[in-house]
Amino acid sequence: MKSSHIAIVGALLLFALCQANAASQPDCPGKSLVEVNSLHALPNEINTLLHRDRYVEIASRGESFNVGDVGGGPHRRFAIAGLNANCAIVAVERGGWGYSVEIFVFEHKDTGWQGGRDGVMGAVPETLEELVAHRANGVVYY
Repeated sequence: MKSSHIAIVGALLLFALCQANAASQPDCPGKSLVEVNSLHALPNEINTLLHRDRYVEIASRGESFNVGDVGGGPHRRFAIAGLNANCAIVAVERGGWGYSVEIFVFEHKDTGWQGGRDGVMGAVPETLEELVAHRANGVVYY
């Protein structure tokens, strides 16, 4: 009986932590976004945030990049983004044994662009609509 109470309390704490993390993420639903197909078309502040805590370069969309763990070259590649005056959603391929597509979400506030990594996808979104739909259907937050 006592172990079941501990399990229930643990599950409730985990749920509360996940809810708090999800609630702290920037949100863009219902806002009209323009599809962006170039890393260089994003605001400089967003590019700086994408490179923060990363010691590898990001290849442009369509350029070759190293999808593995070994060797040189960029290990990340810009995939697609959506942008408006107050919000941006960006997808970046990340190479390695655990290949994934990282999703970043940024909001423009009084102090400038803020945000960061928001979740992952298993495949590259071909369109902005595909990226937005994936987020709306439950991205894994971390």
